Amino acid sequence: MAQGAPEVLSRFFSRRSLLADRFLYALPGDLSPNTRDVFFWTRSGVQLRGWFVRGSKPGVVVFCPGNTANVTAHFEYVRMAVETGYSVLAFDYQGFGRSDGELDLRAISSSVEAACEFAASHTREPVALFGVSLGAQVALRVAASQSTPVAGVVAEGAADIQWMLRGLFAAGSFGHLKYRKIEGPSGGLKPRHQHQLSTLRLPRTLAIALASAASALYPFPAKSLRGLSRKLASTPIFLIHGVEDPLLPCEAALEFHDALLGPRRLWLIPGVAHAQEPVLLARREYVLELTRFLDEAFCGFLVPSPQVKIVEIQAPDPQHGYVRACLGLEEPARGAPPHGRVLLTVAGGGVLRQAILNGQDRVSMDFPGPIERLVTLRLLSQLEDSPPPAHLIPGCRSALRRISQLSSEREASGLEAALEDYLGLDRQPTTDLFVAMFALRSAQAALGEAPHWEERGRPAASRRCLERFLELWTADPTRPGEDIAGSPAAWARARLNSLQEGNSTRLGGDCKKDLRSSS
Repeated sequence: MAQGAPEVLSRFFSRRSLLADRFLYALPGDLSPNTRDVFFWTRSGVQLRGWFVRGSKPGVVVFCPGNTANVTAHFEYVRMAVETGYSVLAFDYQGFGRSDGELDLRAISSSVEAACEFAASHTREPVALFGVSLGAQVALRVAASQSTPVAGVVAEGAADIQWMLRGLFAAGSFGHLKYRKIEGPSGGLKPRHQHQLSTLRLPRTLAIALASAASALYPFPAKSLRGLSRKLASTPIFLIHGVEDPLLPCEAALEFHDALLGPRRLWLIPGVAHAQEPVLLARREYVLELTRFLDEAFCGFLVPSPQVKIVEIQAPDPQHGYVRACLGLEEPARGAPPHGRVLLTVAGGGVLRQAILNGQDRVSMDFPGPIERLVTLRLLSQLEDSPPPAHLIPGCRSALRRISQLSSEREASGLEAALEDYLGLDRQPTTDLFVAMFALRSAQAALGEAPHWEERGRPAASRRCLERFLELWTADPTRPGEDIAGSPAAWARARLNSLQEGNSTRLGGDCKKDLRSSS
């Protein structure tokens, strides 16, 4: 009985936590002509599958996907990694996508370790890790375990499990908002939003105790970021997080950044939410920052970010109690290039503000309390040189954010209406891809094939969602179509045909019943 308890716990948490599927969302040939399918094994003998893209630079980036779907749904992240010029190994964890085995939280770290070992032995080149959300946590844990030498880690959207659960039990949302209001570089202080995932509200002390107990039982080796800082002291770390992430607040990245002892860099992306929104809204800067970090990590030296100086602090305003600080950048070291454009993030008194400084620029900011954090990042792209892509249009962007929120909160009827509204907008193929995935999830929920959703058995809603999905999916002819086995389009068409045949059979039966009654 005692020996079976870990297995039972793992099966329960894995089924409730992991949102994997085995659909083929993208074709590897679209990445690069140098792409080929590969397979390798974990130490326990499970076969994993992925794509390997040979690059022109010495070094391999092992991409660790997030919790939803599989690696083919993270195609844009993989494409960005390929654009850095390094070789890339993108693969599926055990139980995800085309890899063998059952879903198991305990096996995700061993899957990443097997990928690192395969990449290192296959190329005889150094390895870096690039992880998103769940993959970011696992990448950090594998780097800290030192089972395979890692040159650096890029971690987008990582968060500590106990910290997440504490917020869930206390406020119904993951994590804790220390900064209740935010202001981006374009101005406009506004309150932050969090996805409401539960109606549970417990007293703070009880929430902390329950989060500690639940985290101890949670069978995920990468659940605690707090204990990794010392083990990562010599590993370059690049933390990335959307400032407006409503699922995992950016405080997770700020706190972990403060705890790290070694070379580190933090990019809090203004106006951006959780994965995969960063790749949609900040792609150009993302590729440049990713390339710069990997170049430095593989060379073994991370260039420090520009330092901030407080030029002046005024006494608190007697009416409002705000402290006004005038901030600027320290002069670059002798012989160093000019700072250029720098993203400045300042937090204090429950407020987080961001601004862009250029060289000797200064900025004044008001805070209700003392300044607690100052973070800088040298920007590499000139965003004003070209018009924004279509998916930055406010209507399209807000619709995508709304659809993501409703999906996270399991609001099936609201999600269907939001999908309908989106179809009426001027759309862009990249955005269509992600909205189509939400439509697919909604269809699965209505069919009763999504165990994380309570609503099921709604054939009319199933048909509507399947039709919306196919309309969005087939808008781009390069995506895997209905003729490709394993594609979501093939699955959706088969389900839609089945629903229509079932409806025809039911109507035929009703007609025969009416004829018998009339005779």
